[in-house]
Amino acid sequence: MRSVMNSKAAAFYRIARLATYRRDKTAKIYSPERCGVSQSQNSLISEVESAIASGSPDKRVDALRRITDLFMVRADNYSDDQVEVFDGVISLLAGQIETKARAELARRLAPVSRAPVAVIRALARDQSIDVAAPVLSQSPRLTEEDLLGVAQSQGQDRLLAISQRSTVSEAVSYVLVTRGDQGNGRPARSVATVAALIENGAGGDGSRFGSASASVCSKCVSMLKK
Repeated sequence: MRSVMNSKAAAFYRIARLATYRRDKTAKIYSPERCGVSQSQNSLISEVESAIASGSPDKRVDALRRITDLFMVRADNYSDDQVEVFDGVISLLAGQIETKARAELARRLAPVSRAPVAVIRALARDQSIDVAAPVLSQSPRLTEEDLLGVAQSQGQDRLLAISQRSTVSEAVSYVLVTRGDQGNGRPARSVATVAALIENGAGGDGSRFGSASASVCSKCVSMLKK
């Protein structure tokens, strides 16, 4: 385990170095400072190594925030390999922090088109809906398979979160409507799930759900009108 932590820290060190590259516009070459790391990033690298190895919860949260800051600034410019490094480091830290901090991480990463995939998937399946909801309702990194896995196996609060996405596939819509109708003792929430689908244009007339699911949709619409 320690060797994995050390390799993640080493990889992150290389990315932090990359983030300090500065272009010399006159000479059209990288300036000598390209091989250096700023004092603040040196501090961050040390903090990450310490937090991963044996840091307190507060130290891990602080390191995670700073790593996320570094990722967000250049998210569209990092290569896939570099995003994967962030994925590994953030995953290690996110697995050792409290729910409130994970929810903050979820809110920050949810709308990001190049967010670390493993982190997003873990957040989407978090036991706390406060963590899972932002990712389930927004993240473009979740595939249809990811959404189906959650929709088919988890509770009504997760279905409601997925139903609030701007678009959902026909397969996901079908599961949301059929499982939402089951209610599990929470009819108000199951109706809210279908209502959100209708409101977001996922087939308000039931045309995208097939005949059986269209019937469920119509029934929930009738319940909403009562």
